[in-house]
Amino acid sequence: GAGALYLKTHTLSTVSRTQVRAGDLDGALTAADAAITLARTFDPEGTVLVTALQRRAEALTELGRTPEAQQTLAEAVRLLERAGSAPSEFNALLAIRIALDQGRLDQARDAFAALAPLGESAPVAKSVQRILSQADIALARNDTTGAARLAAEAIARATSSGQVATLGSAISDGELIEGLAHLRAGDAAAARPLLDSALSRRTALYLPKSPRIAEAQLALAACALAQGQRQDATTLLAQAEAIQAQHSALSPRYRLPLQHLRAQLGTHTQ
Repeated sequence: GAGALYLKTHTLSTVSRTQVRAGDLDGALTAADAAITLARTFDPEGTVLVTALQRRAEALTELGRTPEAQQTLAEAVRLLERAGSAPSEFNALLAIRIALDQGRLDQARDAFAALAPLGESAPVAKSVQRILSQADIALARNDTTGAARLAAEAIARATSSGQVATLGSAISDGELIEGLAHLRAGDAAAARPLLDSALSRRTALYLPKSPRIAEAQLALAACALAQGQRQDATTLLAQAEAIQAQHSALSPRYRLPLQHLRAQLGTHTQ
C-alpha cells in the first residue's frame, strides 16, 4: 500500500543522500531517480517527491551535469511554492553552488543576499552551512581575506558546538576554504596545516573514491608546490587523478583544479 511505497521512497532518498556524502555519485543518482519514479505514483505534488528531486539535483550538481540539476531543482522549488511552503534553505544554497560552478559570481552573491536572516535559535548546522556558503562566494570572488575570516568563523562555531562528530564534513569544508584563501593570498605556510587537516578529515569521513578527498589532495598539492615540494605535489596529483578517473563526470569545482595543477606541473597523465 501507500505506507510501504512511502517507506521505500524515503529509504531510497536517504540512500542517495548518504551516497552523495560518501562519494558514490552515480549510485546516488540511481537511487534518487528510483525515488522520484516511485514518488510520482503516490505523491505527485508532495514533499516526498520534493525530497527525491532535491537528492537528484544534488547528485547531478556533484557530477557537473548542471542544466539537468537546474531543471530538477526548479521543479522542487515550484512544488514547494504551489504547496504554499516556506522557501527551502537547501534549495537556495544548492542554487548558489550551481551559480558558482558556472562562474556566475554576481548571481551567487545576489542569491545569498536575498536569503532570509537566520534567527539566534537557528540550528548550528544550518548557521555553519550558511557561513560556509558565504565563504565559498568570497573565495570565488578572490576576496581571500573575507573567505579566510568567514571559514574560520564557521570552523569555530562548529568546533565549539559540541556537535563535532556530526559536523565533521562542514569543518573540513571550512578548513579547505580557509586554507585555499591563505594559499591564494601567498601564505602557503598558513595554508598547509588547514589543508592537511581537511584531507585527514575527509579521508576518515568518505569512501576512498570520493571527489571531496581528491579536492583536498589537489589543494594540498598546490600548497606543496608553492612550498617548493614538487615531488609531494606530483604524488598528490596522481592520487587525485586516480579518484577522479572512477567517476562518469564531475563538477567543475573538482575538475578545474586538477587541470590547473597538471598544467603547472607539466604532467600529461590520463
